[in-house]
Amino acid sequence: MQTIMKTLEASANAIVQSSDDVNCRLFLSSIGILQDLRKSDTPNLCVISTGAHKTHWVVAALWSGYDRPEENGYRVFCFPKGLTTPQRLDELVEELYRLYRGHSREKATLHKPDDFKRLN
Repeated sequence: MQTIMKTLEASANAIVQSSDDVNCRLFLSSIGILQDLRKSDTPNLCVISTGAHKTHWVVAALWSGYDRPEENGYRVFCFPKGLTTPQRLDELVEELYRLYRGHSREKATLHKPDDFKRLN
């Protein structure tokens, strides 16, 4: 499987998402924000956005505190800085909260442009 970092390096204009926990944690650690996602003992969605990657805005989400292990985990969405304004990034974060707060990660996705590339 190709890593998030390698995919972003290959295409500065790709919109990329991953729900593979290992890949997400590796990527989030490499850009220094993994520790910023807080785990919870009760059902919770923690979302952060950052410009820590050189070519992409990163929206990172962590679902935690759900009864079934498959309902918990990480999801990463990466949007090209050259094609996504900070205001649009804020709207995407708000959309993620609105749609998926209180719901497990199994069905979480954001509305994406046609050039969206999914890693897994």
